[in-house]
Amino acid sequence: MKYAMQYVYPALFAQKKEGGYAIEFPDFPWLHAKGKTWTTAFAAAEEALNRWLWHAEEEGKTLPRPTNPAALTPAADAFISLIKADTWEYRKKHDTRTIDRMITLPKWLDTMGQERAINYSMLLQSTLMEMFHHNH
Repeated sequence: MKYAMQYVYPALFAQKKEGGYAIEFPDFPWLHAKGKTWTTAFAAAEEALNRWLWHAEEEGKTLPRPTNPAALTPAADAFISLIKADTWEYRKKHDTRTIDRMITLPKWLDTMGQERAINYSMLLQSTLMEMFHHNH
């Protein structure tokens, strides 16, 4: 299944009595975050949403349509904010696992590459990154 990799979901930010904010996502009732300040709360919400959506994409899960914020009624001590997730960027930053792939080259091309000390793995990685960057 192909995913959008860029999402926007509403989040409810509730001010806690002891200070800071507790964050809940109406579309993901099990997903929570918190932060001491607005800045750390928004960063925590983005991190939690990106992490969960990335995992959901990897597992092939069906993602819910975002709830319309107008349909939400926050408590008196809460407010609604839209949180953006970009799992493409998140994945590039956090998925540092490597895998082995075999490549096949004509002998003459391999000889020329070895004479020039070309690192095939790095060449392939940089070429694919550039190609996908332009197509994303």
